[in-house]
Amino acid sequence: MPLTSLPLIVLAFLATAIVVAGTVWVWGRSWRLRFLLRTAGVLLIEALLLISVGLVVNREEDFYPTWDALVASDSGGSAAPVYHAVAGSLDQQLATLADARSGQPQALPWKPEGWTGWRLAAAPTLVVPAGYLRHPQWRYSVVLVVANAAPSWPAVGQDTTALRVAAGASSDVVVYVTTTPGTTAQTLTTSLPERLDHDLRVTGHRWAVVTASADAPLVRQAVVAAAAQYPAVATVYGDQPSPSATKKASSPGGRKPPSRPTAKSRPARARTTSTDVTVGTAAAATVGGRVGDKDVPAGIATFVSRSGSVPVALATAVTWAGGQTPPPLAASSPPVRFLPVTPPRSRASSGPSAAPTGKDQGHGSGQRRH
Repeated sequence: MPLTSLPLIVLAFLATAIVVAGTVWVWGRSWRLRFLLRTAGVLLIEALLLISVGLVVNREEDFYPTWDALVASDSGGSAAPVYHAVAGSLDQQLATLADARSGQPQALPWKPEGWTGWRLAAAPTLVVPAGYLRHPQWRYSVVLVVANAAPSWPAVGQDTTALRVAAGASSDVVVYVTTTPGTTAQTLTTSLPERLDHDLRVTGHRWAVVTASADAPLVRQAVVAAAAQYPAVATVYGDQPSPSATKKASSPGGRKPPSRPTAKSRPARARTTSTDVTVGTAAAATVGGRVGDKDVPAGIATFVSRSGSVPVALATAVTWAGGQTPPPLAASSPPVRFLPVTPPRSRASSGPSAAPTGKDQGHGSGQRRH
């Protein structure tokens, strides 16, 4: 019987009532043990009443959804403190999925309260990382994937595609959002984070966002409005050149634009707003702190992923984004919303650096692990 079940609460209050009745009945008896029975009855009433009220509060706040969450302990012998994190409202639903505790990531549609007012083309899709249910004391970072319903964009609403793309961000919750022309930046900065914090155990800061080139203006608004929420953003270009490349390719009078020095021959310049990273052949480092054709504030790591195949470019961007977020954090309840971040440092680069391969690599300028 789950800890939050209504029958368990009714049973606790019924037991309390029975003990109260028994204590009242014993109170007027002239037995030798009447004083001992009176004392035991009062103490038992207090204990049962405390348990009953506790069950009601636990059902309302969902502190311990299962018995396993109540008795779970760290068997590793570590002396590090163990913090309590409030379970998300989706934790119970995840526990009912097949192979939920098999160590594999899980994908499911997300229809939170009020999502129809977000002006999205469809309900978002969540991918919960492996081990989410095995570590109820952890909170996870988020990679938000934003794109419109363009024909070239993969159907991330399908479980197999969602899981395959999210594989690069193996330690993050990945959220796929399909926008419409009516979607606003407030959905990405306020409505979605607040509901996700209620439904899953996620952090409240240091997320990363991946956007299709068509949604770059919307994502830029969100990044500028909530720089602490989204300090890293990747733009995906597939089957088309980026806006900067298009501008370079055209010049007045139909003349070929003058050649410019390549990254190898160009003198190194210090950068604070971009991340010079190349992942395989599908990604290209940004030439500045830009999302689409617009600049972003200093301190925000930016990345451009280009490929003739949108799924490849998307998977590369998600891998990079996952490298910019902190690993899962053991968080107290209520969760810590803001942690100190080292100011971005300038660095010189003569070319793209090595590919990010996980949480230990690929952190952009101004990013550090917690």
